[in-house]
Amino acid sequence: MANKIKIGILEDHPAVVAGYKSQLRESPDMEVTWTARFYSEVESNLENFSTDILILDASVDNAPEDPNTFPILQAIPALLEEYPEMAILVISMHDRPAFIKAIRRTGANGYILKDDVEANERLDDILLAVADGEIYYSPKAEKLISEPSGGEPLLTKRQVEILSFCASSPHLSTKALADHLDLAPSTIRNHLSEIYFRLGVRRLAPAIAKARRLGIITPEITDI
Repeated sequence: MANKIKIGILEDHPAVVAGYKSQLRESPDMEVTWTARFYSEVESNLENFSTDILILDASVDNAPEDPNTFPILQAIPALLEEYPEMAILVISMHDRPAFIKAIRRTGANGYILKDDVEANERLDDILLAVADGEIYYSPKAEKLISEPSGGEPLLTKRQVEILSFCASSPHLSTKALADHLDLAPSTIRNHLSEIYFRLGVRRLAPAIAKARRLGIITPEITDI
């Protein structure tokens, strides 16, 4: 292959990053061009390095000074809008069916569970397939999302996006949240009110906690 496939990695565990690098180092078709431990570092890396595939962990801090988990369900559509030719593959420990389905709705190119040994051993082949436009979900993830869900999603795609961002940035004001999502503050309030009603809670913190328990937004590592 004349031009190698350029891989960027957002992952905060050095041992995992080292494993990816070791596995892909032998491939004549791919190279890891950058890695990041915090979501705040992603944009500058994408600006400075050509990136064909972005590997994302789902539980990474926003920034060194902001230990809240980055809003992956909002981040993926934003990244794909800015870099439409880039593929995104999520590799995560989270095995909640609702969360994996939500990732699928973002437009990500696939989802691999970290404990899916066979899929992880075939990472180079999977990345080649993703680079060629394929969608890949590891066998365990595919099984989880193919099981009957028992009806319509509890929250809409937009509601999941808003609640995911609220969980990542809990101290933002309604106006700041509205500005970031390009919505009117009244729209944010209406969505939050509907979210509270659907989840059977009265405030944001319980809504986030319940959505995490249900796997609707990124679960806390301690919830696993």
